[in-house]
Amino acid sequence: MLAGEIRETTPWSDLGQRCGNAQKNVMSVFIIYLAMFLVDWKLALMTLASIPLGILSMMIMYAIGKKRMGDYYKSAQVMNYRDFTFENEF
Repeated sequence: MLAGEIRETTPWSDLGQRCGNAQKNVMSVFIIYLAMFLVDWKLALMTLASIPLGILSMMIMYAIGKKRMGDYYKSAQVMNYRDFTFENEF
């Protein structure tokens, strides 16, 4: 497009320039779920139910992992200390 030209626009023609990446990602998820509800609402509800289950399982894994991280950091410090102290002796 040359400077000074007027182009014909539609509401969706410059969507890429008006929206950021996060907005595009959220909009695409909503559009996909809308299409799924239009095709089969039962399957769409089952798919939508997987989101809270995924969040719950990640929360449980995070809680378990957080309890065990102290031992991991202690052993990592011991290994790093050993590598540092014995490296120059050979």
